[in-house]
Amino acid sequence: SAVMQYRKLEKKIRAGADFIISQLGYDSRKFIELISYLRSHLELDMPIVGSVYVLSAGAARFMNQGEVPGCYVTDRLLNQVREEADSEDRGRSARLERAARQVAILKGLGYNGAHIEGLHLRFQDVRAIIGRANEIGDNWSDHLREFDYSPPDAFFLFEGGRDFEFTAAGKEGGKPDPSRTPGMRLFSPVFWLSAFLHRFVFTPQTLGYRMMRRLCRVAENRRALYRLISFVESTVKKPMFGCRRCDDCALFDMFYVCPESKCPKGQRIGPCGGSRIDGRCEVFEDKPCIWEIVYWRARNRRKPGELDFIIPPRDWSLYDTSSWVNYFLGYDHSAADLDIPKTTAGTRLEYLP
Repeated sequence: SAVMQYRKLEKKIRAGADFIISQLGYDSRKFIELISYLRSHLELDMPIVGSVYVLSAGAARFMNQGEVPGCYVTDRLLNQVREEADSEDRGRSARLERAARQVAILKGLGYNGAHIEGLHLRFQDVRAIIGRANEIGDNWSDHLREFDYSPPDAFFLFEGGRDFEFTAAGKEGGKPDPSRTPGMRLFSPVFWLSAFLHRFVFTPQTLGYRMMRRLCRVAENRRALYRLISFVESTVKKPMFGCRRCDDCALFDMFYVCPESKCPKGQRIGPCGGSRIDGRCEVFEDKPCIWEIVYWRARNRRKPGELDFIIPPRDWSLYDTSSWVNYFLGYDHSAADLDIPKTTAGTRLEYLP
C-alpha cells in the first residue's frame, strides 16, 4: 500500500493540491523517502510539512495496538516512552526533546515546516520544542540514527531501504524502485472472466460493444427492456462483486475490485491513510486493503500505468439505475472530462527561493 500511497499523492498534486502534510511517524528514513520522492523523483518544489506528534505513553499504547488508524508505534518505542513516563516529570522533557529533534531533522532535510501536534500541548511546550530545534541547528544529522522505529519487515521505496546510510549526504535518498515490493500472487476466476468479457463486450469499437450500445439506446425508451437489463446486471454482479447498485461503476478502473462493497470508505482514488502496518484494512482486520489487490493485479498484468487514472467522484444521481446502460450511453464517470494534467510535470510550483 506504500506504493499506492505515493501514486495517490501524485493524483492529488495533479488535481491541484497546493502543499503536502505528511502522516506522523518516527523513522527518519521515511521522512527522507518522502522528500526524496517529491524533490528528486517528481522534481517538484511544492511545499511539504512534516508531522511531529509529541508522543505520550497513553497515545503510544493506543497506536501500538493499532487503535489509531494510520499511526504506528513499535514495541521498542512504546517501551522507551513507558520508561520515560516513570521519571519525575512523567516523561514531559523527554517527549519535548524527541519532538524538537524531529523538527530539527525535518528542517535539515529541507521540509518547509513542521506540524507540531499532540494531546494537552501548551503554548510553552511548542515554544520549547521550536527553541530546542533551533539550538540543534546544523547538528540535526547527529540525531538521524535515533529515529529508527520501523518494524523489521517494513517496506522502503528507495534503493538501500533499511540499510540506508543515515548521513547528511544521504538526504537525497535513493532511486524509487517499486519492483522491490514482495509479490502477491492472486488467482481469481471472477477477475479473468471479467477481463474476458470486458475485452469483447465493454471495449469501444468491438462488435459486442456496438451491439450493447444499440440495445441500451432502445432500452432507454422501453421500460420493460430497461428493467430486464437491470435484472440481468444485478443477477450477475451481486454474487460476483457484492454489487450495491451505485451504478456509476468503477470495476473497470480498479481491475474488478468494487470500492463500494469491498472498501468501508468507498475509496476510488487510492488507499486511505488508515491501513495497518501490514497493509490490511483498518476496519476489516482480516482482509488486505483493496488497493493492495488493485496494485498487484495491475503489476501482475504489467499495466501499472493504468493506476495513474483519476476516477471521478461517484455520481449519486445514478443510484439504483443500470450501470451498463449508463456506461454504454456515456452517462457515468467514464465519459467525464476532468481537465486534470496527465502527469505531475505540468504542476510544478515555484515556492522555494
